[in-house]
Amino acid sequence: LETIEYFKEQLKPYINEPVVVIEWLNFKYTVLGEVRVPGLYRSTSERVSILDALGTAGDLTIYGRRDNIMLVRETNGKQKYYKIDLTNKNLFESEVFYLKQNDVIIVSPNKAQIQSSAFNRNTPIFVSIASLLVSTFTGVFLLVRKK
Repeated sequence: LETIEYFKEQLKPYINEPVVVIEWLNFKYTVLGEVRVPGLYRSTSERVSILDALGTAGDLTIYGRRDNIMLVRETNGKQKYYKIDLTNKNLFESEVFYLKQNDVIIVSPNKAQIQSSAFNRNTPIFVSIASLLVSTFTGVFLLVRKK
């Protein structure tokens, strides 16, 4: 608003009742977490909804929680965190339905994804231990059998 008023004052000597409209030419936001294509996105429209943003990122994966999405928004130099539930019909009236410049959307993984990633992370350890036990057992068995 201050910028608009500044330009109006500057134009008054040249134009009667100037109208000044300021729009973002490069509106950006980031989508992270359980979406098909996470990343930084740009839009020529400054009116981008949370649903538009998630759609642009390829929608949530089957592992994304629709009831626990976090939006990080910087307001007056401080970060504010908002929890968004896509299954709630009141989302459309929410103050976070439309994004603001530099918003970050983070889609949380569901329990299945968390358990799956823990299993996949520990699999090499289990395979190493199992192969060590099998090798030891086989070696002992062959030594005992020779005698």
